[in-house]
Amino acid sequence: MICPKCGRNIPDGSTCPCSFGQPVLSSNPAVNTLKTLGSSPLFLVLCILFTLVPVMSILGAAMMGSNLYDMLYLFMQLDLDPGIYYPMLSAIDSISLPSAILGSIPSILVAVAVWMTYASCRNAQSGNVSTAGLTICKVLTIIQMVFVCLGAAALALGLVVLMIAGVSELSSYDAYYGDGMAQAGMAVVTVLFLIAAAVFALLIIYEICVVKAINRIKATATTGTPDNRIPNYLIVMNYIMAVGSVLAGLANLFTSPAMGLGSLITGATMVIISIILSKYRSGMTLLMYPPVQPTYPNQPTPPQGPWA
Repeated sequence: MICPKCGRNIPDGSTCPCSFGQPVLSSNPAVNTLKTLGSSPLFLVLCILFTLVPVMSILGAAMMGSNLYDMLYLFMQLDLDPGIYYPMLSAIDSISLPSAILGSIPSILVAVAVWMTYASCRNAQSGNVSTAGLTICKVLTIIQMVFVCLGAAALALGLVVLMIAGVSELSSYDAYYGDGMAQAGMAVVTVLFLIAAAVFALLIIYEICVVKAINRIKATATTGTPDNRIPNYLIVMNYIMAVGSVLAGLANLFTSPAMGLGSLITGATMVIISIILSKYRSGMTLLMYPPVQPTYPNQPTPPQGPWA
């Protein structure tokens, strides 16, 4: 028989899953794995956390006013000139909330994209999975990667300019004082640059892995071909960044509760993303390499007859 609501072929006398609001599965097992995981309670928790991230960011900026009053009281206790700190505090107060709202636009778009994916996987009318939410996440990731690359290029350019401008002055400084402090300072700057360059390189590789993972998930949703190539680097980096976010959240929890809670939520989000990616990879691996039942060709044939 055919369901009058969704038009799906179902056995005679049975009830279609769409009548219970349950996701209608596809005839393709890879799409079913994606659809089941995308409609799971764990993915729903991820959607809620992604929604809370920009909310806490904007709330933290709105609560910045109380911190500004604390700074104002501190400046007054130090007997500083009001003409110095009043303009600074007013400028910070005027740009904090608008900047937080503008800065939260990517987080808001990611939250919308995640909810779109959840709604598509939860859809009780079709067994397909829409890739519109994944496309939004991919575009935002590419934009973020471009900014990271620009930051790395600016860092490299700044070091080159610093070295060219400072070589002659450092040489004359050491020639006059003879203590080698200038060369030591340049060595420290070089080490700091190498550390920053390593961080930028890790971030760029992370963004590339995110784009690759999204492309492979989209291909599975579109073609139904299972693909378990989720980079281990992506999962491990999510855990590492989650630890950093949790530590930052605990450090800011008492001074700025909203921002501290936002960092804790971000850390929990990264952990859940890694768990979901691990489950997805395990499900796709099971489809690509199904377990084979052992066969024993030389075993005796069981007896046949009415007593068997």
